[in-house]
Amino acid sequence: MKRKTKNPISDRMIKDEWPKFVDKLSGRLAKGKIEYGDKSFSKEPLELVREIQQECLDITGWGFVLYCRLSAIEVALTDVMKQTLHDNA
Repeated sequence: MKRKTKNPISDRMIKDEWPKFVDKLSGRLAKGKIEYGDKSFSKEPLELVREIQQECLDITGWGFVLYCRLSAIEVALTDVMKQTLHDNA
């Protein structure tokens, strides 16, 4: 008997998005193989740790950039809503 899921969004995302994610990852690995060869597999673990730390900083930095852009959108939308309310008053 199939159990009814309590997570339909998660189930759909796993079904629909996971294969896309794996395809993109596979493409990046293939590109890295062409660009770097097998160097990644022979790097010292400490070097890999430092590289991952740098990637984490990059991801966090991009998150901050996105946050700033979303804040600007929020301000613009607030201004539009105020103007709309004023015009309709």
